[in-house]
Amino acid sequence: MPCDGLLYIQITLKSGRKTSQKKGFYRALAELLSNELPMRKEDVFVVLVDNEFEDWSFGNGEAQMLKAPRIGRDL
Repeated sequence: MPCDGLLYIQITLKSGRKTSQKKGFYRALAELLSNELPMRKEDVFVVLVDNEFEDWSFGNGEAQMLKAPRIGRDL
């Protein structure tokens, strides 16, 4: 399959995924993209950037994720 270049994907997410989950995601994503687009699985580069709730602000200079109640967690 012809390819004009590499596809770089960076995803920012809350930490907590196991290595096996990440590896499964990489495989599934590369497979899906190569099936749907004219590209090779070898040309899909993925970087996952793990962080914590205090690393997020959605405006107003606030850390909204620290204020929101989280199901199953004591505050």
